[in-house]
Amino acid sequence: MDEKEYVCYSNKIVYLSFLMALLIIVRHSTGISVYQNLTGCLYYFELFMEHLSDLIVPMFFAISGFLFYQNYDSSKLISKWKTRFKSLVVPFFVWNLVGFLFAWLLLHIPSVSSVINRKIPDYNLLTWMSDVFIYTRYNVTWFIRNLIIYIVLTPLLFPVFRNLMGGSVLLLSVLLISRFYDYDSILCYSAPYLLGAFMSVHCKNICQKRYGIRIRILSGILLLFSIIIETYMNSSQCGPMVPVRMLQIPLLWLAADFLAIDKNPIWWMKISFFIYCCHSLILESVEKLFWIVFHDSYFGALLDYFFAPLITFSIILFFASIFRKQRTIWYLLNGGRGVNKSYEYSALKEWFSR
Repeated sequence: MDEKEYVCYSNKIVYLSFLMALLIIVRHSTGISVYQNLTGCLYYFELFMEHLSDLIVPMFFAISGFLFYQNYDSSKLISKWKTRFKSLVVPFFVWNLVGFLFAWLLLHIPSVSSVINRKIPDYNLLTWMSDVFIYTRYNVTWFIRNLIIYIVLTPLLFPVFRNLMGGSVLLLSVLLISRFYDYDSILCYSAPYLLGAFMSVHCKNICQKRYGIRIRILSGILLLFSIIIETYMNSSQCGPMVPVRMLQIPLLWLAADFLAIDKNPIWWMKISFFIYCCHSLILESVEKLFWIVFHDSYFGALLDYFFAPLITFSIILFFASIFRKQRTIWYLLNGGRGVNKSYEYSALKEWFSR
């Protein structure tokens, strides 16, 4: 891969990650389970977008597995663990504490606590610790928890899936097992993570190459068709949907090849991790305001769905523009991403070589 191809490939990951982060905000603004008066075109549009955005988390795990095992061997394990401790474990603890303190603060404001459907249990250190750091009840950070688990445990399986046949059997086994566990997120999302790891070990060149317009369009059409069928069937996120997700992941990667360009992304397109970690705290607050003002109405659901994500992203962008200037704070919140230009091409090369 020459330098230009490498830059395009790196940018594709950055741009795709940013679009996925935006879609996660849209996903969590869906009001199907909240607004009883949600009917008609808005209902079916939100249902479609809900199923479309359900692909984002499996894709996130697939990319994470690919990046961790790219150029991997056992001698690099400690180095990779050290890097991921900085980029995952530290912000995991920080953001869970932020979520807990945010909820605790709101619940101690009388005018606010009366309209919040949440309660912090009476003081018990063990309960609080498990709620904050294991069950992640106060912030949507379970995906980091799962990722940490995969990074710790899957290297034990590397001798198996380093072999093409062994890796195929392992991947198929996990896929079949997770097929029957609809609500076990750790098992459910281990399949796309291992798919990314498998592709990184055995099909790296296929994943890194550029694809023509016909392949992109065909992949996009097939992906759209699968989402429409999924919406019609209204299937759940995990369980029976795992095999479909495994097919949608490469389709999305191929369809997104138009993002493989050599134009350097703007700084706010490199804050995907920050968006993942803080969006729920802001979005839930914004949506609560919509509910208080418009109650359970179709008009309220319409405004909520189309404006709450925009308001949320604007607030995120505002805080990101401030925090990124504070080196220590940004380091803790973003796991070192964006510090010392860690998203520039030189650092990306270092990341991929680890």
